[in-house]
Amino acid sequence: MSRDVSHEGVLRVGCNSGRLDADGTVRVTLGDASHEAGQIYGHRDALDAVNLANELAADLREIYSLTDIRRLRRASKEARAMAAPSKARRMALLVESPVTRMLGNAYQLVSRPQCPVRMFTDEDSAVEWLRAGMNPGVE
Repeated sequence: MSRDVSHEGVLRVGCNSGRLDADGTVRVTLGDASHEAGQIYGHRDALDAVNLANELAADLREIYSLTDIRRLRRASKEARAMAAPSKARRMALLVESPVTRMLGNAYQLVSRPQCPVRMFTDEDSAVEWLRAGMNPGVE
């Protein structure tokens, strides 16, 4: 598992990348160009993504995650079954196509996350929903 921190504060773990926003939103992008080309997103990739989110949120009590799955075309059953980080309180999945929407639905059906999960095609709407969870009563 390779780790790399860019000058923009983006942490890369395996094929995943992420950053922690000033408001506490944990942003994780799953996969890379090889996954856009059809490579299967596997169990190791999903485990790296959970570890990445946990590392980004190490100093936080709760995780509000914006998870971008738009690069994925295929995912293994083991990857779809990967549980969300234990500190997750809300997870917004960014999707763009019927394929990524299907992967998002499969993730929710197989892993049964213990936090609310919603799919969005618009990043601003996803962030607004996450922030409403950080500040109950705003939604």
